[in-house]
Parts: sequence; structure tokens; C-alpha cells
Amino acid sequence: RRAQIEAELRNILTVATAVYTDSGRWPESIEEMTNPNYPDGKPAIAHLEKFPKDPWGHEYLYEVADNSARVTCLGNDNAEGGEGEAEDVIRPEPQGQ
Repeated sequence: RRAQIEAELRNILTVATAVYTDSGRWPESIEEMTNPNYPDGKPAIAHLEKFPKDPWGHEYLYEVADNSARVTCLGNDNAEGGEGEAEDVIRPEPQGQ
């Protein structure tokens, strides 16, 4: 499960970075990255084939802060914190961790 999560988080960040590089703005949501067109109708340079969910069927959390994208898997409990399969996976990792 961890390998699937890591691969999906990398893929989401890769698409978000491609959109940023192409358009000069970060996508506002994962849903926006599943739409192959930008809001102005321009074809997107990259997109997600489908809306990704973690191995337990939960949506990943996506946010833009400090001019950078971050994506999080909350683990099998779908709540912050936890250990084992409930441990959060955040990419990129927060500073100091």
C-alpha cells in the first residue's frame, strides 16, 4: 500500500508542477487536474487519467501554500496523525522532518 501511495502522490505532484510550469499557476484541486482543459478552454499540458484515491478509498488532500503544492494521504483511518497504516504520508515532506 505504501508503494501505491508514494506513486500516486508523486504523480499528483508531477501533474501539478507541469500545470504550474505551463500556466504560471498551481491547480486549485485534484479535480481540476483530472480535467484535460484549463478553465479558459486551453488544453492542459498534463492531467490525471482519473481522480485518484488512496488504497482505502479516501481522497488525497491537496493544497497550495507558500507557492508550492502539497499532497497528503491520511492513512487507513482518514484522520491526521497515526501510526502504521494510519500514518499520514505528506509530499513533499514538511520542513524539519
